[in-house]
Amino acid sequence: MDKPSLENLLEIRKKLKKNKLPKIHGGMKAFNPEIGGFEVIPREDELEIRWNIHKNGKRISSGVYKFSQLCKEPEFEKLRLDVGWLIADLLELEANNMLQSIPGPNEAMKESEFYRKLASSWRHWAQVEAGFMIFE
Repeated sequence: MDKPSLENLLEIRKKLKKNKLPKIHGGMKAFNPEIGGFEVIPREDELEIRWNIHKNGKRISSGVYKFSQLCKEPEFEKLRLDVGWLIADLLELEANNMLQSIPGPNEAMKESEFYRKLASSWRHWAQVEAGFMIFE
């Protein structure tokens, strides 16, 4: 799935509903040399996301921000789109790996669906405006 442009987000957002924040926890991480990686780091009462985005194997963007900043502050909209899309892409890769590695088709679909749902949640988070998600 291609990442939308910031201009396209206005139209996309008209159709999005409020959802809970995507599942996130300290220690969560993934990496692929072609697209980049991320790591969730617990800091005091806050989670930080450290990431680097690759294009054709070369780093084009990196950073470390508090998850709450990315969720709630409008000035981080572009970063939220980039980071959320990266995490969703990595989860989709894992879903595809599950399909390839598990021999039984029913078991493979069940396991891959878990990662696809997570990816969908992160794509939703990436596209909504700041503060739109349900915070619990």
